[in-house]
Amino acid sequence: MVAGAGGSADPSILYLVPYLTDPAVRRRLRMLRAGGARRVVAAGFRRSTAPVADIDCVPVVDLGRTEDGKLGRRAVSVAAALLGVRGWGRRIEPPSVVLARSLEALVLARAYRSRFAPRAPLVYETLDIHRALLGDGVTSVALRALEARALADCSLLVTSSPGFVREYFDRFHHGVPPVLLAENKMLGSEVGPVGPVGPVGPAVGRPPGPPWTIGWFGLLRCTRSLELLGALCRAFPGRVRVEVRGRAAASMGDRLEVVASATPGMTYHGPYDRGTDLARIYSQVHYSWTADFSESGANSDWLLPNRLYEAGPSHCVPLASATVETGRWLAARGAGVLLSEPWETSLPQWFGSVTPQSYGSDHEAVSRIPRGDFVDTEADAAAFVERLTSMAVAR
Repeated sequence: MVAGAGGSADPSILYLVPYLTDPAVRRRLRMLRAGGARRVVAAGFRRSTAPVADIDCVPVVDLGRTEDGKLGRRAVSVAAALLGVRGWGRRIEPPSVVLARSLEALVLARAYRSRFAPRAPLVYETLDIHRALLGDGVTSVALRALEARALADCSLLVTSSPGFVREYFDRFHHGVPPVLLAENKMLGSEVGPVGPVGPVGPAVGRPPGPPWTIGWFGLLRCTRSLELLGALCRAFPGRVRVEVRGRAAASMGDRLEVVASATPGMTYHGPYDRGTDLARIYSQVHYSWTADFSESGANSDWLLPNRLYEAGPSHCVPLASATVETGRWLAARGAGVLLSEPWETSLPQWFGSVTPQSYGSDHEAVSRIPRGDFVDTEADAAAFVERLTSMAVAR
């Protein structure tokens, strides 16, 4: 990476991340490149045994292996990387901007920037609020204090949902830097042949119901969602199918496979390739399950999930909680099926009323949502990069 710490006609970005092979990291790197950042380097940890050399031809500085969900092990990894910053930092020529995804990456970014790129703006990207940051315990208070010190050095806060700002940063922090909302939209290059949003006929592969098909795709971490969907299949045999695809979180154990195999109408297909499979799998279902109860009252209520944007170009009808950020996003656009607690009652009540006519109306409402609400264009990517790099030029 060519030096450009004080602003450059050829801006460069260092992207520090906690998990190099996270699909969302790959998506952000693609966005940076599509937006005109000619020189990008990723640095961070991996959860696989094999080292990571590059991500879609973006060079990687591999900081070693860490573990998902084990804060103690992750803290040790961060401490080791801090002690070794002089070594791995020399492998990266000073960038125009240092972008850090998550608090652990921000800690490393501050250390790198202080030693190697003191004039480069520091940007904090947060797309989830970890439960360890919440509450009044010693650990939570200490982590928020660490975050506050790091935020004081940041020029910009990038977040994917206004709920995170309203419910967390405004409540727990003072003096938050300017905020840039960057929703978890799909990139234009990810949208397949079913993609254009506008008046269309039935999507390829989606026969009219019944049976009505619900797709639950992505990171599968919500055991309550699993139970609700299983109960729906049992209550309406032959009238509903539930297609489950993605990676089960460690907290799920083998519960997903056990429930799916024991529930007629529910099928777990395993992981899929986000880069190539989205249009196909969403075109085969009528409804998209966007609800998540794994951290109710906190992160689950505040986020805007990938599923919301992935379903849109195929005109899948989202199922969401009326009182969370996803529900507010959909209500503002007059679309989606919005249910209220208790879902154990409202979900079967709603499903019992579904007809071809009601589905057609819901499908049409989704099709009226502008494409740009689901998909980032090259112009959006360029605006994102311009916002980051203009700070470097201004300093």
